[in-house]
Amino acid sequence: MALIRSSFSALATCALATAGGCFDASGVARDDSSRVNSSERSSTEQSVVYGEDNREDVYAFHDQAWAARAAEFTAAMIPRTALDLSDPGNVGYFTQSLQNAFDLCAGERFAPQPTAASCSATLIAPDLVLTAGHCINAQSCSQNAFVFDYYMTGETRLHAATSDDVYGCREVVAQSQQGLDYAVVRLDRRVAGRTPAPVTNATTAVPEGTRLVVNGFPSGLPLKIADGAAVRDDGAPNLATFIANLDTFGGNSGSGVFRADTGQLVGILVSGETDYVQDGACNRVNHCTDTGCRGEKSTYAFRAIEALCAAEPQLCDGNPPPPPPPPPGGGDTCGDAIELDTADGTRVLAGDTTGLSNDLAGSCAGAEAPDQVYSFTLAQRTALRIETRGYDTAIYVRTSCDDAASELACNDDVSTQEHGSGLEGALSAGTYYLVVDGYDGGGAYELTVTFQGQSGDPDPGDPGDPGDPGPGGPGNPGDPGPGDDGEHGGCSAAPGAGGSSVLAIAALVVGLRRRRYAR
Repeated sequence: MALIRSSFSALATCALATAGGCFDASGVARDDSSRVNSSERSSTEQSVVYGEDNREDVYAFHDQAWAARAAEFTAAMIPRTALDLSDPGNVGYFTQSLQNAFDLCAGERFAPQPTAASCSATLIAPDLVLTAGHCINAQSCSQNAFVFDYYMTGETRLHAATSDDVYGCREVVAQSQQGLDYAVVRLDRRVAGRTPAPVTNATTAVPEGTRLVVNGFPSGLPLKIADGAAVRDDGAPNLATFIANLDTFGGNSGSGVFRADTGQLVGILVSGETDYVQDGACNRVNHCTDTGCRGEKSTYAFRAIEALCAAEPQLCDGNPPPPPPPPPGGGDTCGDAIELDTADGTRVLAGDTTGLSNDLAGSCAGAEAPDQVYSFTLAQRTALRIETRGYDTAIYVRTSCDDAASELACNDDVSTQEHGSGLEGALSAGTYYLVVDGYDGGGAYELTVTFQGQSGDPDPGDPGDPGDPGPGGPGNPGDPGPGDDGEHGGCSAAPGAGGSSVLAIAALVVGLRRRRYAR
């Protein structure tokens, strides 16, 4: 399968490619036979060039201040199967050149560049991106990644994105594909070192004639910026969508559409004209006059924000979210374990293992790090999700605090690029102990715990019963659980721990999927 990386590791890339081709030493794609199928890109959003082709690479755009901002807050949505994360310092893409992907005629722009992106997205909050509703839903969430810094730094050079620039989809907070077309996606962690795009708070029409600029990934290409467009139809009185003569293509679905005068995000690109037209045995970009064809449709961004605020009012009350409460104190030993509130809902706690004792160790990590102990008592079968972020944490759950053999599950890293930890599952009524530990040290962390009682639900059976291996759960000494490969970053579930009272608990499913794709 052909692999494309930054030209900085072109020689290694060529050695890895076993079929087709790769980026050569200059960084230009040769004959790449394997790619993300173009049908995986938006079938709803097809577009065109109006008048002059205004698409430009980041390095070539005339306003470099805007280009830097666009690169900072614009993310490519890429299927996880199209990413190679084996080199954390230089993300690779299993894809094909534009030339080969679309059978282009000679002389078409950007022909040698890769086409990895399926949609476009814009960072609007530290852990939220805005895209088109037809690009992603709850079912496809875990199958996609959002990648920043997918852009060209020269005519033949692709910027070297790192694993820190790759984010997973944690949940789709708000989404619509009926009439309005938008999705607000929560990422698997807060985005560090990037300032979100400014989103207009106006709920009025963008006047016809208003100049626009769009940032995105046309036909899956590295980031392109296109200005020179204007609003043709403001969509009044419904204000669901507006029409403009933007130079956009499949892969631009979800692109942020900005007012050129204010720099504020006002729209989400969702549909338009046909991308390419046949010219004999090859294809060319479809060209229309500035006033011709049907134009490109964008959903008003404020419609997506309204849906986000309805789903999570605390984000929109005009006040910043409250910080986590201060460290609760205690938890240095089993005898002073910090008791967790198990009422239904999510609570976020700040903790710190600095200066605490190294009393305990889990099966996945913790032998060389201080630890902090929590306890919780369940009155009924309860689903739970536990996550930590901060330093390189490890977490494990036991039924008896000082008995390592009672461990139910242990997780070090939820992925190779994220050193937070995560467990999820369901437990029967009883008292349990959660230990926040570390791989090789301690520090400050944020603990997020969600409980959801399941009274009246049928018991799925004892995971220790013969023939029911479960997710590597207790009672299955021959099944270490998916992802438990003995490496730093794995997870495990102890055999036989807790008896039949324990239903199931294992590493976060999303974390396991991320680890598989990262291999």
